[in-house]
Amino acid sequence: MVCIGLDVGREKHDYVVMSEGRERFLDGTFPNESWAFKAWCEHVEGVCGTTKIRLAYETANGLATPLDQFLVDRGWELVTIQPCAVKSYRQNVLRQHDKTDRSDAWTLAHLGLQWNAPNSPREQPRRALRTLTRWRESLVRSQTRTVNRLRQTTAAYWPELTRSTLITNYSALYIMALFEHFPDPKILSEIPPTEVMERFRQSGSRIPAKRLLLLQRLARQNSVYPKEKEQLVMTAQLLARRLKSLIQDIAEVDKLLEDLGRDDAIVRLLLSWSGVGIVTAATYASEIQSIDNFESESSLASYCGLALRRVQTGKSKNYNSPQRAANRRLKRCLAQMANGRRLYDTESATYYERKRAEGKTHLQANRCLARHITRRIFKSLKSRQA
Repeated sequence: MVCIGLDVGREKHDYVVMSEGRERFLDGTFPNESWAFKAWCEHVEGVCGTTKIRLAYETANGLATPLDQFLVDRGWELVTIQPCAVKSYRQNVLRQHDKTDRSDAWTLAHLGLQWNAPNSPREQPRRALRTLTRWRESLVRSQTRTVNRLRQTTAAYWPELTRSTLITNYSALYIMALFEHFPDPKILSEIPPTEVMERFRQSGSRIPAKRLLLLQRLARQNSVYPKEKEQLVMTAQLLARRLKSLIQDIAEVDKLLEDLGRDDAIVRLLLSWSGVGIVTAATYASEIQSIDNFESESSLASYCGLALRRVQTGKSKNYNSPQRAANRRLKRCLAQMANGRRLYDTESATYYERKRAEGKTHLQANRCLARHITRRIFKSLKSRQA
C-alpha cells in the first residue's frame, strides 16, 4: 500500500507519495483544475501499479463531493485528517516548524499511514441539508429585517400603535395580516369588526375580539394628517407583501427539510428526543456532515465551541472560558437543543438543576448540558456504526 498526502489549495495542490516503509518516492504540484486532477490520478496509478492507494487530506479544506466520489469509484481509500492534528504532528513528531504546502502534504502522508480503517463504509456528505438550512437562516434574517422596517414605517404615521403592546410582542404572521389588509388606520376604524376578524382568519392569524377593539380604538386616535401618511401607508403595504412571501418560503423550506430528514440517520436520532425540532436537527446534521470526521467526543465538542480554555493574563485569576474559534451555527444549534431538552426532558432538567446547585450560572449550566448532549450524540452514532 502507498499513502498520498494531498494539501488542497485554491490555485494548486501539493502532494507526497509515501510507501509503507515511509519512503518518499514521488512528490510534486498540479493546478486546481479538473483535467489536471484526472491526469494526476492516472499518473499516480501508473506509477503505483496494482498497489492499494490511500489518500489523506485535511478536513478543513476537503475535496469537492464529485472529486471525492470520483476517487472512491476508482478504488482509492480516503482519509480525512483534522488540521490541528497536522500542525501538532509536524511540530512535535517530525520536528518541522516551518510550514509549507509540501511539508503539510508530507505530514498528511505520515498520518495517513497510521490511520486504521473503520468497519463501516464512508458516510456521504449532507450537501442538500446544508444548502437548505443555510438558505432558511438567510430567509429568517430577511424576515426579521422586514418586520423591523415595518415597525419603523408604522411609527412615522401611526405612533399610537407603535407605543402600544399590540405590535411589539406579536409574531410576524400577525403583523403581516394587519398591514396587508389594513395599513391605513382610518380604514381599519371604519370596517365592521366581524369583517376584520374574517380577513385575519384567511391570512392564517386569528385575532381575539378584545385585541381588535383596542386596535380600532387606536386607529380612531391617529392624529397624523392624510397628506403626510399616504406614501408611508403604501410602503407598509409593500413591506407586508414582502413579509408574506418570506413566511411562505420558510414554510416550504421546512417541508423540504422534513422530507430529507426522514432518510438521515442523525436527524432521525435527534427527532426521537423530546424538545428537538426538525430545523435544529437538520442544522446539526448538516454542519457536522459526518461523525467520521471526528476522532473523539472532545474533538466534536471543540468544533462546536464547547471546549473550555484556561485564560490568565496580568494579575487576573485563572478561569475557564469557552472556545471562540468554532462553528457558530453548531454552537447556536446546541444552545437551542439544550434549552428544549431542559424544558421537555426530565433527565436533562435534573442535570441542569444539579449544575445550578454547584454554583454555576444559567449560561454555564446550559453549556454543560450542551456538552452532555454532544457526548450522547457521539456515543449513539459511533455505536450504530459498530
